Formats: sequence, structure tokens, C-alpha cells
Amino acid sequence: MKKRSKKQVKRDRLRNRKRLKKNRKKKTSKDNFKAKSKLTVSDYVPWQAPKLSLYEFENPFNDIPFEKRRECINEIGEKYEKIYNENYASLRKWFEDYDALYLLSFCSVYFVSTQEGVDLEAYGEMDFYHHYLELLQAFALTKPRNYEMDPLFDKVYEFKELVQKIGEAMNLKSLKLPTGCISDEDVKAYHLRMEMISRTTAIRNYAYSYQIEKIILDLGLLIKDEFEKVYGIDPVCFFKALFKIPEIVNERLNNHLTKVKDIFKQKNYKDMLSSYIKNFPNDALLDKEDIELLWEKHNKNLKNLFSTIACYLDFKLENIFTITLDEIVQLYGDSSKRKEIKSILSKLSYEFGDLKDENIDYFVLNNPVHVRPFINLDNESYFSTVTGIIHHLSLDIFEYLILESEGLNEKYEKVKPIYLEDCVATLFEEAFPGANIYKNVKWRDESEGKDYETDLIVLVDNFLLVIESKAGKIPSIARRGEPVSLFRVLKKLIEAPSEQAHRFIKYLVDNKNSELTCCSGSFNLDIEQINHYIPLGVTFSHFGFISTNLKKLIEAKVTDKSIEELAPSISFTDLEDIFELLPMQGQKLHYLQRRREIEDQLCYEGDELDLLSFYLDNGFNIGEAEYDPEFLFNIMLKSKELDLYFVGSRQGVGTLQPSVDITEWWNDILEFIDLRKPTRWADISFVLLNVAKSDQIKFESMFKALSKKVKKGSSHKYEWVSLRTSPDQRSFFIAAFPYINLDTNERNNVLAEIINSKEAEGVKGVIVIGVNIDSKDYPYSVIGGKWENDLFDAKFQI
Repeated sequence: MKKRSKKQVKRDRLRNRKRLKKNRKKKTSKDNFKAKSKLTVSDYVPWQAPKLSLYEFENPFNDIPFEKRRECINEIGEKYEKIYNENYASLRKWFEDYDALYLLSFCSVYFVSTQEGVDLEAYGEMDFYHHYLELLQAFALTKPRNYEMDPLFDKVYEFKELVQKIGEAMNLKSLKLPTGCISDEDVKAYHLRMEMISRTTAIRNYAYSYQIEKIILDLGLLIKDEFEKVYGIDPVCFFKALFKIPEIVNERLNNHLTKVKDIFKQKNYKDMLSSYIKNFPNDALLDKEDIELLWEKHNKNLKNLFSTIACYLDFKLENIFTITLDEIVQLYGDSSKRKEIKSILSKLSYEFGDLKDENIDYFVLNNPVHVRPFINLDNESYFSTVTGIIHHLSLDIFEYLILESEGLNEKYEKVKPIYLEDCVATLFEEAFPGANIYKNVKWRDESEGKDYETDLIVLVDNFLLVIESKAGKIPSIARRGEPVSLFRVLKKLIEAPSEQAHRFIKYLVDNKNSELTCCSGSFNLDIEQINHYIPLGVTFSHFGFISTNLKKLIEAKVTDKSIEELAPSISFTDLEDIFELLPMQGQKLHYLQRRREIEDQLCYEGDELDLLSFYLDNGFNIGEAEYDPEFLFNIMLKSKELDLYFVGSRQGVGTLQPSVDITEWWNDILEFIDLRKPTRWADISFVLLNVAKSDQIKFESMFKALSKKVKKGSSHKYEWVSLRTSPDQRSFFIAAFPYINLDTNERNNVLAEIINSKEAEGVKGVIVIGVNIDSKDYPYSVIGGKWENDLFDAKFQI
């Protein structure tokens, strides 16, 4: 018996089943967004992603003139600027009155830490953000350390409220418009800068930890020899050691909390004190007489006794966040490098008082602890409450060390763009198996007399992806919102790759028989085979909301290009996430093209992963709202639905992978097309992916009803069901007809009749699905269609 290939097995599985039995969890009330007032942290199910729904409400500024709007916004900004100024400087006094390590450790344990697998921000429950802690660590370094053992007691609420007030004001004071900001255009340019500032101030982890770790270790390997010459240690081993520190801190924290809980659960004072002595033997020097005295002192009140013990243990919290040189050397794996490791740690550390002359106003946008995250306690012990975001800080730390040496920096600037290009090429090779992929394509424009190079082109069926990679970094001055620097880097990293990609596309259209060369030699592209072009810019840096909304660049006059002259700009790590959650090639093509169209038509706020989560909900099929300028979609934080999958799946937690919300039949049709790849398969997938789920359900219901009718013997020989998608600006026609044992010619005649029917006129594409219901073909027997070369929105069809 001949062994079947994997392709045949998958094809037969799809052919022979009526329905796919998917291992999907049933929704419970905990799947839905929960009201803040009704839940506590313990109510959330770890590693269960929330579902954030969109709600419609009217624009309160709709009928208010620009000048009045400007006045209202300025009033809010001025109010919070005053609050910020009044409270910000007063933070210093807390570090004069209390031990800095006590304050920092207390905040980290009680205000920032949370149960693993629970993201409080996704539920609107987070009230103390990590960037507050980073700010406090910078403040701590402006003073000598105060060793007084004074606990906060009831002042803890006053301290927390002060930091929260500053944090809120930090964000809202930016609403105050500069004096010269008088036109709508000025306001948009200012808001663009504020978005970059907001990202610099508060957004953490531009990629998931495992992605950042891989990038740093890969780059470290590429400059290993040069790095060792400067610092005497292997950068890969050193950063591996840094990445393990959060694991050590988490283990210590969990261990500490477990012991404290054991003390708390005791039912009498003797057991409570025994538990304290057992769990903290090095700290508890109590005999029987001491125990009796303590009990008497606390009026024989168990709650008061526990409070005293807990207060004392809070002064030991600093041990959780302190790591020794010996421990780091052990993590590094080579004790002979102790001196070199100590030297490099000194570069990444401050001592108390080192920041006494720094302007504290700069800490918000240029926090010095981001590149030097440790506090050097005694040259062999290092304290830090920001190691929890060490992955987020690691690229800045890495490049900070590199900039210390001109030769090392020169090497790094050479390998970094090549690394990005190689990573992007590999990503597309894995995402589009079987596609024709050409790297470093060289061509000459005779009309200009210039030679050019295109980083990557990917031919998938009749779709050509033209990809330009940009490894440039965002300078710190640009991240702080300085307009000239920010706009310059936006033009370089977003506008420039767009120009390059479009220049190559125009060249191909104008020179259909040109021979091209790439890194593997000469090749010819059959331009007649290409019907659709998708340009794309891939960046190493992450711009957040700015790169996902090119309209803002146009409105702020950063670029004089029109939207159709620009290409979507996606960071490499975000592109990895997109391709992981969109397993079918047709879905990837559809997402990349619809991203271009959405940026033109839709008004929204959100970053790339917010958009991806939005796409999983509806495939960007939102009907007429896409073209209605009155709609503004705020999808910020929608990516929270994805975070627990990406984090949990890498930690071995069985989290359900998010997927596009479509019906089983629709999914199986698309999978079958992706597997079999019939003629113009990419066009077929593209059209089918433009059908909203509600229409899929309605269409399938009509098809099932007609199939039953045909089985019973319909009075009409040929019947079909159909739908026309919305919006009208890019409408498609989908039809399906059930039949019983028609011969090939007769069946094809019916297909042609439907394709050319009057109801199928005036659309961008037609798909007809035929199912031989007698042979129980699944998910379909035949599929065909008709397309012009204008499946895309008119602006983007070349």
C-alpha cells in the first residue's frame, strides 16, 4: 500500500468530514470585560485573556468650534500642569524621611507585582504603573541613603496617592498646547510629538521578552569578538545572565509571600510566632519570654501582632531585589571573569547621590536608570526594582555599552542592517513556503541613470510583495518629542522605504521585460503574471501608534506624500506576531493589503498589535463605518487579548491561540484553498476574506436550506444562493450552488452562468462555490470566479 503524503492526509481529512470539531473553550462570564467595581484581583483567572468590547458613544466636541475646543483642552492641560508642578518636587522629601530601598521595595511588592498570568491593565484595574517605580528609583539616587528604620504605617496611602497624582498629571498636562500652536495643522503636529513622548514615558516592552532576548543574543554573537576586546567578557553570556535576574527576583518574591501567608493563616499567637521563627530563622531571635511579652504588648490581638511582624518583614524586602556579584558571576558561567563583570556592572550602576546635580524634570523623558538600572550598594551587591523590565531596557543597555567604543559601534552599525534583512527574509520564507523570494534585488533605472537595490521581493501567486527594511534607531532626543529630530527620523524610517518600494514597483510596471539580479544571481520576473503589488516597510525600531497611522504623518506635514504613495510600516517583531496568528498565506496577504486601505479610510487610535487583535475579531470587515469620517475607533489596549497567549505559550502554559473569528465552513474552505492552491488561489482567498462573519452565517444557512431542497428534488434544475458584501466602495459577489452528479461540462456551464449573471455585475470580484451534495464533498467540490485587476481599493490598485 502506498504511503500517503502529509498533503494528501490533510486534503482527505478536509474532504471527508462534515464539521470540524475544534477544541475551543466555552465562554464563561470571565471571558468578558468586567466592571471594575465588581471584581478583585483574586477573581481573575490566570492565563485567561480578557475580551475587550467596543462601545459606541457620541463625540462630545462634535459641534464645538476649533477655538472653543482648543480653549477647553488648554484648561485641562493647565490644570494638570499645576498639579504636576505642585507635587513632583515633593517626592524628594520622602527619600529624606525614609530609607530609599525600603520605599522602592515596598512599592514593587505591594503596588506593582501581581499574580502571574493576570494583566490588571487589561481590566482597567492597574493604578500604579511600572514607570512610576522607575521614576522613584531615579529620585532615590539624588540623595544619600537614609538608613532610618521608620515604617510607612498609615502614610502608605498618602505616598501612593502622591505618586498616582503625579503619574496622572504627567500624562494630562501634555494637553496644554504650546503658544505657537494656533491652527488645526499645528495641533496635529503637536499631538504626533506627544504620542512619541507618551510612548517614551509609559509604554514598556516594544516586543515580547522572548523576541527581545533572541535579538540581543543574536546581535551580541555578531559583535562578540569586538565586544570582548573592549570589555573582556562575552556579550551573549553577560546578557543571558541579566535575563535570568527577573527569574531569581520572582522566585524570591514568591517564596517571601508564601512564608508571610503561612504566618497570617495561624489561628493563635503561639502558632503565629512559631511560624515566624520557622520561616524567618535568621531574623527571628525570640525566646518563650519574648513571645509572651509581644502578645501582651499587642493587647492579645492577633491582627495587631501580625501587623507588627509584617511591618518588620517589610524592611527585609530589599533582599528580594538585591543580587550579588557572586550570583551574577555564577549566572555568567566563568569565575575567571569576575573582575571584568564587576567593571561592566559599575558602568550599569549608580551610587546614592550620583544624581544630586541632575534636573529632576528630565527624569520623566530621559530616565537615567533605563541604561544604568542598578544601585551599587557595596561594590559587590546591586539593588534594582526595574529588573522586571530588563528585557525592555536591554536594547538601550546593549547600545549604551556599544557607544562607549568607536570601533565597537562601527562594527555594530554594519551588522545590524544585515541582521534585520536576513531576519525579514527568513520570516517571509517561512510564512510563504513555495513563493519565489529574491533578496537584495539590483536594478537600473535608465531614465534616471541610477542603480538601485530593493531589499526583498516575494512573489505569491499573482501578488508581489516589495519589502524595504530599515534598521535605524530612534535617537533619544526624538523619543523625547523634539520636533526637528522626530520628524527627520520619521521621514528616514517610514517615508524613505515607501519611496524605495514604490520606485521599484513603478520600474516593474514600466519595464516588463527587464532582467534583474539578486544575491543568488540573475532572474526574470513574469510581470504579466503579477496583478497586485503590496509595498511594505519593516523597521527594527518600534514607533507605536505613529507607524500604524500614516494619515497623522500627512496631517502633521511630516511628509508631503499622499497615503497611496506610502507603505505600511511594521516593526519586525510585530510582523512575526502577525504571521504567527495568521497561519494561512491568504490571510497574511489580506492583512497586509487591508492594512494599507484601513490606514486611508478608517479613523482609529491603536498600535500594530491592537490592529491585529481588531482584525482577528472581524477581518477588518466593518461595513460602511470604514468610510464614515464620523467614526473614530479607539482600539488602544485591544492587544491585551493577545498578550497572555504570546507570553504563556513560551512558558509552557496551555493558552488558546487567538485566531480569526470566522465560521468553521469558511475556515475550512480557506484552508483547502491554501492547501490545493487552485488557479488564482490568492485572489479567491482575498475575496472570501472580505466577507463578514454575520454574512458567512447567513450565507451558510441559505445554502443548507437550498441543499435540502435540491436533495428532495427541486422544480428548478439549477439554483444558487448569493450575497453581495458591503461597503459599496469595495463590494464582492459570493455565490454557492448545490448539485447532484452533474458532468464536468454541465457543472462548468452553471458556474459560468452565475459568474456572468446580472446580479454579479458592478463588483470587484466574483466567487462561485459548487458542492456535489450527493458525493458529500467537503468543504467544496469546485470553486471559480472572475476578477479584474482591481480587487484592492481604487487608490491602491496599480
